[in-house]
Amino acid sequence: MSPDVALLVLTACSHQTPSVAVKGSIVIEDKNAPTTKFQWTDDGYCYTIGRDYLDIAAGAPVTVYDGKRKKVGAGTIGSQAHTGGFMNFGGVSSHSPTTCTFPFTVTGVPKQKLYGVEVTHHGVVNFTAAQVDAGQVKLTLGDPHN
Repeated sequence: MSPDVALLVLTACSHQTPSVAVKGSIVIEDKNAPTTKFQWTDDGYCYTIGRDYLDIAAGAPVTVYDGKRKKVGAGTIGSQAHTGGFMNFGGVSSHSPTTCTFPFTVTGVPKQKLYGVEVTHHGVVNFTAAQVDAGQVKLTLGDPHN
């Protein structure tokens, strides 16, 4: 192979599309007592129990789309979902959490101006590149007005 051909091959192979990691979370909210959407363990982890949210668990699919709804990345929900918030009844706080937060990271996603993120079948939510870069990808399920 001539040096010119070798340089051409090397140059063609070294060009890569810039990519990002889309890091975020999906939050299940439930302000009912007792919660009907998730349960928690003594060490602060949680898992879904409500029929509408049984698909939200470690290993569930997370899909990232570009602005034209073309799939550009795929990953899964991580393990160790954490509880947060506490129920308040007439000024008295209980030890019952109001949220269950599931983390996810989708790596190797080509840089976009607009990203659509979908967890299982719960619909696509759009985020700007600035929101993705700032780690502000948060999807919420449940009625926050319960």
